[in-house]
Amino acid sequence: MGGLKKSGRWQKLEKLEKYGVWLYKKKLPPAPGFCLVREAEFQGFRCRILIHFCHFPYQSFLLSFQYSFVAVGISVQPDITPSAAMGSIEEPKKQQRLRLPWIETPLIESTSLSKAAGCRVFLKLDNLQPSGSFKSRGIGNLVRSHAADPANKGKRLHFFIPSAGNAGLGAAFAASALSYPCTVTVPLNTKPVMVKKLQQAGARVVQHGVNLDEAAVRMREMMKELSDHPTPGGTEVVAIELHPFDRQQIWEGVSSMSDELAYQLPPAEENDPCLHKALPCDAIVCSVGGGGLMNGLIMGIERQAPMLEASANNASTNGTTSATTASTSDDNIHIIATETRGAHSLAASIEKGSLTSLPKISSAASSLGVLRISQKTWDYYNSPPKGIKTHSLVLSDADAARGCLRLAEDEKILVELACGVSVEAAFGPHHQPETDVPPAKKVKLSSEGSAPATNGETVVPGINKTFLQQLIPNFGPQTRVVVVVCGGSNVSLSMAAEWREKLDAGWGSDDPGSIVVPPTSA
Repeated sequence: MGGLKKSGRWQKLEKLEKYGVWLYKKKLPPAPGFCLVREAEFQGFRCRILIHFCHFPYQSFLLSFQYSFVAVGISVQPDITPSAAMGSIEEPKKQQRLRLPWIETPLIESTSLSKAAGCRVFLKLDNLQPSGSFKSRGIGNLVRSHAADPANKGKRLHFFIPSAGNAGLGAAFAASALSYPCTVTVPLNTKPVMVKKLQQAGARVVQHGVNLDEAAVRMREMMKELSDHPTPGGTEVVAIELHPFDRQQIWEGVSSMSDELAYQLPPAEENDPCLHKALPCDAIVCSVGGGGLMNGLIMGIERQAPMLEASANNASTNGTTSATTASTSDDNIHIIATETRGAHSLAASIEKGSLTSLPKISSAASSLGVLRISQKTWDYYNSPPKGIKTHSLVLSDADAARGCLRLAEDEKILVELACGVSVEAAFGPHHQPETDVPPAKKVKLSSEGSAPATNGETVVPGINKTFLQQLIPNFGPQTRVVVVVCGGSNVSLSMAAEWREKLDAGWGSDDPGSIVVPPTSA
């Protein structure tokens, strides 16, 4: 931090020795209120600086390396990884220097997709993670938290996971990045291309059984064998099983996406409805399999909210709150949880009114193929934090394929069906001539997932309102929607070509309708 200079009317107020941060103060005109987050490395550990812009005549300036930000409230928090359970920001340097097995990904505003959707569409490109999907954040943080656990000091860790998809790749890349071995057990029917990808990522791949349950049984047998046979030299080997989505550390890792959105999204202007939201956006569209992505996003938004409240209090005290904005805006961020029919475990639970399991997976979007969502996902859906509303949207496999092809054609990005369903959610329903469309009607859930399922309304192709218009209040050209491009490796050019041929041949034309479940209350 040496070399920082003050000049003119700058007054040095305080040096925070602990963090290496200097705080300055200068009289400036009021600025719109919004929040930024920056990551930096201070004294050998990574920390996150939460910086709040708000209406206030006397604002502070934080100078950190090459950055300068207007700020009133500044709090320096430890990086959310490893998790808080792993210790405080003041732990020894050697426990905090583990590299992150994921990267910060770009957020781009798509002109073509915005025009098609009738609003501002931002794409969060987590398909660019090392593993090809957002799993690098969650599984990566889970691996990293075990590696940073003092209880594992001096031990040889070996990670195991039963997965034939993105979770396995996330584990393999994370373990390899931190120089640990990883074994992935997969069913015998796993595609050779996926086995090859796992091996290239550094994993030992063991094929066993007809499904993941049988593969998991074999995995636990190998874990026991490893634990029962110490390595030469007497070093203890710790075999660690990784869950693909239902762990606190996974959600904490995914929550880093919300932190990135806080400073990647354009700041809200005065009188902008987003001014009073934890993030400067109106909605986030994300895919739901087990619910890890949704959980992490909500957890991150919840972490941003206290700074927003502090800004609102300061603005109110100084009489700068816009009465028009406060009285007419919707202060909620709408989380639109998308699934494909046949992998709709969240929607099935909503219909039943309690957490339930699907009898089987019939969707081609295999990465969404979780029979039962996590308890945390169910809790978040029914009782989201203040400032958040949750919605469930179920589309067909054909819709998901349309989303994949739309993204490929407009943005030259190739993703799998599990991701394409969120893309299509921002543009659907797929329109057909209204003369060919029967009226909308109420439907009941099919336990097999073969029919639309909701206690809400079936949205039939041809209805004038898009999904976003139905779900987001005051929808218009300035509405901001973030689509999480979660990525995935179960895709190829030949698969995309096959989807195009099937759609041209009428795939999805007999779709009985998409499923929109009424929102929860904030």
